[in-house]
Amino acid sequence: MKGRTNVRYTFRHYPLNKECNPALPANVPAQNMRRDACNAARAAEAAGRTGGNDAYWKMHAWLMTNQASISREAIIAAAGEQKLDVEKFTAALDAPETAANIADDTRAAQQLGLTSLPYLLVNGKLVPRPLRDDDSVIKRILDDLSKK
Repeated sequence: MKGRTNVRYTFRHYPLNKECNPALPANVPAQNMRRDACNAARAAEAAGRTGGNDAYWKMHAWLMTNQASISREAIIAAAGEQKLDVEKFTAALDAPETAANIADDTRAAQQLGLTSLPYLLVNGKLVPRPLRDDDSVIKRILDDLSKK
């Protein structure tokens, strides 16, 4: 992007599971709910609390790659494979602060007016449908911004 460094990516948890997302609207269809969404959000947060920012993103990548196996046992095994202290990770997984961080993220998304996932804002403006077949909308936006 021609040396520009003012791009910021912010990830907020918004699990599609009422168990851990107090901001989830009541009208979300049952087929959109994700059974392991709370486990996934807690795992990323726990990794960050245990091993810092790099550990957060490493766990996040693992979660995105292993969406079919996000059981508590699989997450704890992944933490061990990622060289996190499993005892500290497990404690962080269950810590009230971890749940509070996720709830804060969901409320922030609600305040922004979240209507779909992913929810993409560029320079404070909503980008509707950022994911499309055979079209990298995000790349086009970044390319356009780099020309300014």
